[in-house]
Amino acid sequence: PELPYFVEPEVVVPGEVPAANQKDVYIIMNNVNVFALPGNEPLAFADIKIDLDWESYSWKLSADVLNQQSIDLIKPDANGNKEVAVEINGHRWVFFVPSWSRSRSISENALNKRYSITGYSRTQYLGLPYAPKRTRSIGTTTAVQAATDELVGTGFSLVWDVAKLPDWVMPNSIFSYQELAALPVIKKLATTAGAIVQPAMATDELTIQPRYKVAPWDLAGADVDRVIHENQILNEGGVLISNAKINAVFVSGESEGVGLNVSRQGTAGDVLGADVVEAWLSAVEANTNRGRAEIAASGDRINHSLELAIPESDAQPGLLLPGMIVEVQFNEPEKNYRGYLQNNSVSVPGRGLAKCRQSVTIEQPVGWG
Repeated sequence: PELPYFVEPEVVVPGEVPAANQKDVYIIMNNVNVFALPGNEPLAFADIKIDLDWESYSWKLSADVLNQQSIDLIKPDANGNKEVAVEINGHRWVFFVPSWSRSRSISENALNKRYSITGYSRTQYLGLPYAPKRTRSIGTTTAVQAATDELVGTGFSLVWDVAKLPDWVMPNSIFSYQELAALPVIKKLATTAGAIVQPAMATDELTIQPRYKVAPWDLAGADVDRVIHENQILNEGGVLISNAKINAVFVSGESEGVGLNVSRQGTAGDVLGADVVEAWLSAVEANTNRGRAEIAASGDRINHSLELAIPESDAQPGLLLPGMIVEVQFNEPEKNYRGYLQNNSVSVPGRGLAKCRQSVTIEQPVGWG
């Protein structure tokens, strides 16, 4: 209502925020080790790069191998793919190596050989061409049951917290597919509910979590996973991404599914986004969560690109993972912002240990109030 007097804006009480690692000088002793598994033979690697974004379901490794002895330990042979462990400042990844290459050059009358490899975290074994294609149709199941069943006999486990991402029932053989491996099926289940698949770094585990754990309109009062202080930022940039802002969307299954108009509470629900139609949307819980994700993804964003060192796991911000809620703090608090971590690219350039960096993109929603 129109009031004849000034009204103070509602006070937003922030959630839990870890203490920022705010120092004027940081001394980091980088520690990088690479081993062949299972024997833990040390390997000579250079130009290591490790990547993950929130659309991927496995970590990717690329690196140079410096000698014949190292490449012989890890290149695939008649017995299958070999595995390597990479440890950077206490953070450990395990990769299998399906491909390698060698180049030769002459320099000052000497023959130089250069080896390169590509590797993936073990979750890639659940996708093509490593896992078989299957065609399935189940009379009645739930999303969690279906995802768990895809992993039977693989040795992998599933983490799906129903308090954060609801489970839902799919009756009448709604859950059916043709010619898909296990990983694409689990990815499709996650996408149907507005979620992402996060692969473990060194264990056989998949985590399904909401793409936006907290909606943009509640972000100011949310718990924060990690904090970055401006003194920790080595390089930064940003770009404004303009998107139409919606407050409602129609979400529907197909012939046996459920149709639902989802609108943001407290709005008129009069600015509609494109309809969402997915065969596996068969319950109000799933449709609601998908609609919430579609509304949360709308509107303008500032994508901040930051380059940081990689502290050990017990120091903020540690290693940043896609899907985390991150707060960036400045010496002038009015410049602080929060956002969602989209991706992380870890690099150890060259043959020495002078630099260990993580380059991340933080998606900051703007204009939500």
